[in-house]
Amino acid sequence: MTTIPELNRSMTSIPELNRSINLLNEKIDGLIINLDLTVNKYVTITQLEVASAKIIADITKELSEKIDSCPCNKDILEHIKNISIIEQKTKLGKYSGLKKYSPPNPSVGNPDLGSSKNSQKIDIFRKE
Repeated sequence: MTTIPELNRSMTSIPELNRSINLLNEKIDGLIINLDLTVNKYVTITQLEVASAKIIADITKELSEKIDSCPCNKDILEHIKNISIIEQKTKLGKYSGLKKYSPPNPSVGNPDLGSSKNSQKIDIFRKE
């Protein structure tokens, strides 16, 4: 497996990680152009899919190793964890503004339509 020299050095900051991602994007764009040329040279779709899957797997493996070893990643994950804990606490203690479902109110209705719980309803089956 070939490696990208810029990714082999230790990443210590988000800007370095960003530069590496941009470099990978440029390399992917170049590979796409090469793949387009290769497709025009009678390459089958399955061969193209296999090559694409290998490229994606290699890039994903390199990036995940570098991202996992980056100290800034640990800081970001810790910060996100703290934020989610705070959000959960505020959601539990704060009124959301939404009412819970309640069954129909029997005293609500249009008397002309004969609401079933309305004492003034019109009952056409009533015996007088």
